[in-house]
Amino acid sequence: MSTLEFRAVIKFLVKDRVDLKATMDKMKSVYGNECPSDSFIKYWHREFKCGRVSIEDEPRSGRPTEIDYSNLAPKIKAAIEENRKCDLNSLALKYNVSYGVIQKIVTKDLGMRKLTTKWIPHVLSVANKQERVKCCVANLDLYNKQPNAFLKCLVTMDETWVLQSTPETRTEASEWVDDPDKVSKRPRHSQNVGKAMLCVWWDSC
Repeated sequence: MSTLEFRAVIKFLVKDRVDLKATMDKMKSVYGNECPSDSFIKYWHREFKCGRVSIEDEPRSGRPTEIDYSNLAPKIKAAIEENRKCDLNSLALKYNVSYGVIQKIVTKDLGMRKLTTKWIPHVLSVANKQERVKCCVANLDLYNKQPNAFLKCLVTMDETWVLQSTPETRTEASEWVDDPDKVSKRPRHSQNVGKAMLCVWWDSC
């Protein structure tokens, strides 16, 4: 049965002067597992007893019950592309819809996920990129003229930070136990652990 049908039954029993307990017992015996919850029966029994006539929901003010997803989804996508770090709560307030609606549109309809930005050594400007292209073209021109001589003169290097002590990762530190109290303890990794810059140089020899 639908919610409205259950409300109609409760309304009939109230009109028939059946008290709350008898109403609950009667509905449970008739509908069994399909019977609505006690709180549902109590609420509507009280409403009809206080003079309510309609079994329909009262009209609500505020946010609309029906949402035009076809028009809302492109607006949300444009807002995210303008600021990819925006949060869903701010979008919900901006478009006057619930957080759940925004989450559904972003994750299901638009297929987006919020991921942490990636660490990279440098953020190159347009001028930096153009300069690198010029250097690469010049080196390629030298290589095409004299490949062997060019490689013999070429020296390259790479660098990386090396910690004096390497802490265990969460996976490496995990243990199998049958009681959480048996898990071993380990000190928190200090941010002040010493480190050194490791530079490696090599050529064609």
